[in-house]
Amino acid sequence: MPLCDSNTKNESRNFSNSKSARRRRLERLQKRADIFESRFYEQQGQALELKRRLRDTTLGLENAKAELTFRTSIEQPDSAPLIHQERPMPGFQFNLTIIAAAIELGKRVGFRAAADALQIVFDMLKSAKNAYC
Repeated sequence: MPLCDSNTKNESRNFSNSKSARRRRLERLQKRADIFESRFYEQQGQALELKRRLRDTTLGLENAKAELTFRTSIEQPDSAPLIHQERPMPGFQFNLTIIAAAIELGKRVGFRAAADALQIVFDMLKSAKNAYC
């Protein structure tokens, strides 16, 4: 029988190696856990900021809707119809809406009837313009 049992040394050596390996593994896991925890708190802060911005934007939208509703209920449009607000194109006597209407009339009823129809429309617009002014 040998004086020194070599298996005992190997077992103790393996035990001490495994102990230090466990300690290193535990340290790595702890670092990883700390990183994930800091990322979690960072993401949580960003989420809270986004929720705050959404709430502020929603409140702003509600205020704008309420103001628009209030303005439309109070203000009555005193402006002339859109056809009076439209300006003639450069080099033309009439605006684009009148020119398009004249072309469509010319296509559908002919040029002579279109001239009579436009005269009726112009007379009507003059009387409407006088009513708004």
